[in-house]
Amino acid sequence: MFLSTAFKNVDNAVQNSVEQASGGTFATKDYIGTLSNGGVGLAPFHDFASKIPQALQSQLTQLKQDIISGKITITSPSQPKG
Repeated sequence: MFLSTAFKNVDNAVQNSVEQASGGTFATKDYIGTLSNGGVGLAPFHDFASKIPQALQSQLTQLKQDIISGKITITSPSQPKG
């Protein structure tokens, strides 16, 4: 069994907001972090990468790409409506 985790890239959201504000293009709508906009990500394996089978790493990479492309849709009762 292997455990992976997702994380929030709040730093990317802040950087994008500052850049948009300074460029006069700041959107006043809600920001939702996704895999495609870099707002969330999958944690790297770091020192354990050599212990994770390459086939499993490839599956995770493919799943990530399928989520980004919309081939796999993620739904949650907690997700923002809109």
